[in-house]
Amino acid sequence: MLGFLAGQIYFRAEGGTPEQLLNQCREKGIPLSDVKGVELGFEAKVPTRNYAALCKLAEKKQCHIFQLKQTKAVAPPRLFVMRPGLVVGPLLLLCIIAFSGNIIWAVRFDGVELPDVQSIRQQLYGQGIYEGAWMDEQKLQQVHQTLMQQGQYGWLALNFYRGRLVIEKSDQLEQPLVEAKDTSDLVSMVDGTITEIQVTGGDILCLVGQQIAKEQLLVSGNYLYQEGKAIHTRSKGKIYAQTKQTYHAQQPLQQEVEIPSSHTHTNVFMHFLGQRFSLGKIYKPTEQEQVTIRYSPLTILGFALPVTVERQQLMQAQQQSITLTQQQALELAKLSCRQQLEQDFPNCIVQAEGIQWEVKDGAIHLTMEFTAVVQAAKEVKSG
Repeated sequence: MLGFLAGQIYFRAEGGTPEQLLNQCREKGIPLSDVKGVELGFEAKVPTRNYAALCKLAEKKQCHIFQLKQTKAVAPPRLFVMRPGLVVGPLLLLCIIAFSGNIIWAVRFDGVELPDVQSIRQQLYGQGIYEGAWMDEQKLQQVHQTLMQQGQYGWLALNFYRGRLVIEKSDQLEQPLVEAKDTSDLVSMVDGTITEIQVTGGDILCLVGQQIAKEQLLVSGNYLYQEGKAIHTRSKGKIYAQTKQTYHAQQPLQQEVEIPSSHTHTNVFMHFLGQRFSLGKIYKPTEQEQVTIRYSPLTILGFALPVTVERQQLMQAQQQSITLTQQQALELAKLSCRQQLEQDFPNCIVQAEGIQWEVKDGAIHLTMEFTAVVQAAKEVKSG
């Protein structure tokens, strides 16, 4: 490859002692390629810079050199002298590759959904983990310990090997209210009508279609079995009931909000090997400006380089009073009530909604009554 870039000459050596000429070339460090024997000698290729030395050796061995073909250098030698970066650049790249085992070249997520990927990425950026960062075992353990202490994950793995960081995780499991060895009951959380019973442990004290009241005992962990034997166990399962729940919300027709202005500035930084470099002019944010930071790996033709780009967007925000129509305020109040219902009874099935509202003191006052099927039982320790 170097011979091709620097130019080479295709020649024939005839007469004399060609075998000794080949040996002398090897001893003198004159590189020959594509050597093949011919009737009176051999043919080969030699870099242009070594052709003169070859001719002197051939003269001593009484060999005649015939130049058959010459290829020009792709880049003349003086170009490398005038532009040393052409040499320094590749050498620097080779040095980076040599130490690439401690550089994060790529961050991959195994079995992690997209919303969680964005959340974990932002946490890693905050801990200095990104494409182009220098990584060692101690730092990796510290980051792993910090993330686990937040209590968001049941299990989290950061596997780093030869520049590749692979992240795996599992969600935090909901902790049971009682220990597995304790005796527990299932009691009702609502007033309503039972629609479904899915119980795997305990003595069931209710039926589908039965009316129940809040705090009513539905499944008991203490009961008598055959021949009067006392059973003490943990009540397990789910009971669904149709219930009516009422929520209230208040939404002002006029409120103060922060509106971003059209005057924005962007700061761009590059992170590489633990260093942060600014690109272009840098603007210092004022107290009135909101700063939004976004990180992304530097990519070329879809290939992520070990460099992370940080973009800071500075936006001036100003207080502005807006006036909502009654319909807009009413929809916002409805949304608030639905969010309260979902928070109290996740994954409930809403069957009907009843609405009462009025305008009072410049605000919408809303009362919503939901008819919904909810998980109606909660587990508590037996008294």
